[in-house]
Order: sequence, then structure tokens, then C-alpha cells
Amino acid sequence: MYRLIIMLVLTSHIAYSQDKRLYQNKGNKFNPSIGVNSLFLFKNDSVPTTDEGFSIQEMELQFVSDVDSNFMVNALIAIRKEAGEFIIEPEEAFLETTSIKDITFRVGKFRMALGKHNQLHTHAYPFVDAPLTQASFLGDEGLQEVGGSLAYLVPLPWYTEVRVQAVQGENEDLFNPGGGKNTNNYAYLGRLVNFLEVTDHSTLELSFSGLTGRNDNDPLVNPEDTHLLGADLTYKWKPSKNQSFLWSTEYLQRQKETLESGIFSYIQYQIAPRWYLGARYDKLGITEDDGTDISRGSFVATFASSEFAAIRAQYNYVDDKSQEINHQVMVQFNMSIGAHPAHRY
Repeated sequence: MYRLIIMLVLTSHIAYSQDKRLYQNKGNKFNPSIGVNSLFLFKNDSVPTTDEGFSIQEMELQFVSDVDSNFMVNALIAIRKEAGEFIIEPEEAFLETTSIKDITFRVGKFRMALGKHNQLHTHAYPFVDAPLTQASFLGDEGLQEVGGSLAYLVPLPWYTEVRVQAVQGENEDLFNPGGGKNTNNYAYLGRLVNFLEVTDHSTLELSFSGLTGRNDNDPLVNPEDTHLLGADLTYKWKPSKNQSFLWSTEYLQRQKETLESGIFSYIQYQIAPRWYLGARYDKLGITEDDGTDISRGSFVATFASSEFAAIRAQYNYVDDKSQEINHQVMVQFNMSIGAHPAHRY
């Protein structure tokens, strides 16, 4: 009798353990990976502005999952403050193929491949703030549109990718949708990426981008197109886990009613396992025809306790010819929990 009771208890325990393990496996298999990124910011300006003090710079809720053997989904919901109120909007939400050799299709809302920096989420910026070219030409949040994308890996001795994208064209800083009666304003982008391995510890990336779309300011009287051209160069050197160096430069030119151009260049040096130093130079208005003339110098020190948490202290020297010099000081707390997809190389 005792033996029978013991056997029943053991059998029940084994069955319960198997059911529990099966349930856990199903949960990991069918539920998406979830991550949360939080950016808290303190900002002080010598020239009074409306965004000084403590604030939540942005929060991002990201879901990533394989749909099946052919597709994956990436959805990122951003929470940020605009005009004194918090808004919630999908920053990215797209379906992407995973099984076609050398070709990747993407459909949904995504950050367009105009340059290298525009493809970064806010928590992955190399500095606390975005380059001047992004805020001035593309808008505060960059260029994120709804449409389709095709990337093709060209069979060459070095890495070469050609990417073409067709989107709705709703960015108000570029296309001014709804300014006229025609709201079907499509935009088209092309990008060529060349990636070379210079040495065993260093790489070089040289890329070119171009975008065109209808500027709907007055389509019935004088329809025009907005054109953007860009080029970016990135060099990386990493001889060991505790030492690295990065230099990146990006140029962007926009033709919308008038011609505007801008450039930014920065370096980042890892001085210790968890410490990074960086310097950046921005300029809007490279040619005499540009109506804007702003330059900025930035210095940043970053302590990364892990890939999930970092503290940054940054100083900006902003020279806007239309007003006095602005000295900006910013401290950012960057924290992530949950799944943390790899950043772009």
C-alpha cells in the first residue's frame, strides 16, 4: 500500500513537471521578446529655452518575434512628450522576410535608410541629442514612414547592399502632406552601402543615399518635389574588448523650395571597459546659398555599467548667428530591461 502511494505521488510529480516545462516552452516559443528602454534627461541652457530641467526624454516598448520560418515582426511603441503632453505612437511596426537568400523584403512603418544616423532609435544615439541635420531637415524624430522596402546583397568580393524603399510620404518637414487636395504623396529612396574589412581589427563603411517625394505645398498651382542627397563614412577600430575607436561623418543636402545643406562628424574612443569619450562637430549652412548658419561643438562622457544601463554627461557649444552663444549641459540616464535586440553595426 505504501509503495503504491509513493508511486502515485512520484508519477503525479513527474507529470506535473513535464506539463509545467511544456507550458514554459510554449510561452517562450509563441510569445514575442519584449524590451523597455527609458531615457531620463536633465538639461540646462545659458540661453533660456522651453525644454530645460528634468524630463522623460523618451520611453520605448519593443516587441520582436518570428512569425514562422519565413517572416519576423518588429514593433516599437514610443512614448514622448510633445507640446506639454505625452503621446503614444508606433515608431516602427513592420513585417520582414527571413528565408530568401540575399534579399530582404520589409513592409510596414520603419525608419528609412536615409543616411546612417536616421536608422538609429533614440536610445542608440551616440550622443544625447540628434545631429542638427536630423532636427532641421527630417524633423525631431527623424524620417519614419509607412511603405515597403527591398534590400539586395550584391554578390561582390566585399559587402555591398542596394536598398530601395517606397513610402507614403507623410513627413511634414519634407513633404507637407495635405497642404493641397492630393494626399497620395509617395516618396522613393535608394541607398548603396559598401562595407570593407580594412584589417583584422578595423572596418570602413561608405554609403550614399537619395530620396525624392512630392512637396504638396500648392500642387494645383506649382507642384514641386523635395529632393535629398546624403553620404556617410564610418571607420571602426576594435583591437580588444576594452578598447575601441569610431569615426563617423555624414553629409545631407535638402532641396525643398530652397537648397539647404549640413554635415556632422564625431569620434568616440573607449578608454576603459566601461568608459567612453566622444566629440562631435555639427554645421548647418555649408554653402553661401543656405539660409541657415548654425554650428555646434559637443563633448560627451559615457559610463556604461552594462549594455543595459548607461549615464552620459554632455556639453554643447551652440553658435547660432541669429542669437547669442548657447552653452548647454545635459545629463542622461539610459536604461533597458527585457530583451535587447542588437544595434546596427
